[in-house]
Amino acid sequence: MYGVIGSSSLNVFNTLTRDYPAVKEVLMVNVPGSEDDETNLKLGRALRAAKLNTRINSDGSSDGSIASG
Repeated sequence: MYGVIGSSSLNVFNTLTRDYPAVKEVLMVNVPGSEDDETNLKLGRALRAAKLNTRINSDGSSDGSIASG
């Protein structure tokens, strides 16, 4: 996951989970926040409903950064 959470983020999530049903984890690389709080809340609920794990990147080459959202 990379970028600001915006009004299209939930649609992107729904498309990805439909097209890649075997995915079990969302790797957060750089999420500088949210510009749409309603979508942000819906996306969080969708992540939970899909039972996906989330992880902040820390592979040594690039540490993850999550702000707000």
